[in-house]
Amino acid sequence: MSITDPRLVNIEIATLPNRGIPGLRLTYQNRKYDLLQAFSTHKLDAAQHQWQHLMSLDRIYNPAVIDRYLLVGEVGYYSLWALDRGSAQPVQPAQRNDLQREPRLELQQASLWLFQELWLQWQDLVGARQLTVFAENLVAHTPQLQSRTDVDRLLELDPLTPTRLLKWTELDFKTFDRQLYHLTQQKIGHQFGKKIAIEIIESMPELLRSSLVDTLDI
Repeated sequence: MSITDPRLVNIEIATLPNRGIPGLRLTYQNRKYDLLQAFSTHKLDAAQHQWQHLMSLDRIYNPAVIDRYLLVGEVGYYSLWALDRGSAQPVQPAQRNDLQREPRLELQQASLWLFQELWLQWQDLVGARQLTVFAENLVAHTPQLQSRTDVDRLLELDPLTPTRLLKWTELDFKTFDRQLYHLTQQKIGHQFGKKIAIEIIESMPELLRSSLVDTLDI
């Protein structure tokens, strides 16, 4: 895993899919990437740590897509990029069966409950501006979410409505829950993030609580 030479990439301004706003788009080896974050030269360690963290999450939760992140060394700073969804490698047939497994209703309900309660905590802890950044990170790293509109829609759903509210698979919900958990720890600290998540989960009915304890291994 090495830092990409800026001479090997092409960077341009383009309209970002599903957002309708201009942003930076990078092309490397015929694949498109969107900008995630920029780091000043003296913050190389932080840039590499973030890059490696995202890559390690992919190896666990998105094994069908490889080389999804690039760290590019530019004059005066480093830039971190994420592979555009349209450039991602297709899921292999053996994996597709697992992705299509119908989720348990209690997992769906517990996932929505966890998300909505965490969102309230984020509002209090990080403020409106960082909350927007958090939502963008969640969209960028959660395949099931295509835009901020999807995030807002999840916030409006009633977690305990006894119907299947989303056309997500079992793996979709588990990936979503784990991403929520890791982003929370990343933003507000590992131990504090874990403490908040556990408190929310412990407030749930037993059936919902057990589905998240298994998913998050806490």
